[in-house]
Amino acid sequence: MSDRTEPQWLNYALARMYSGTKAWFGWKKDWTGSHRMSYENIVILDETKSMPTEAEVNAKIQELKVEAGE
Repeated sequence: MSDRTEPQWLNYALARMYSGTKAWFGWKKDWTGSHRMSYENIVILDETKSMPTEAEVNAKIQELKVEAGE
């Protein structure tokens, strides 16, 4: 997993935040910034889920990197 890019880590972390659920998030079509897959471009597709804070997402990314041996 060491070959993941930061946008890929973000996508992976978001997918793991609400385990057992189907696609609860997506990405803006008219995105801003240098990457479409960035925190500022997350959209919530499942109204029963809440938007995690950027700090929560970053903590999940770090947790997953440690698990992967990064």
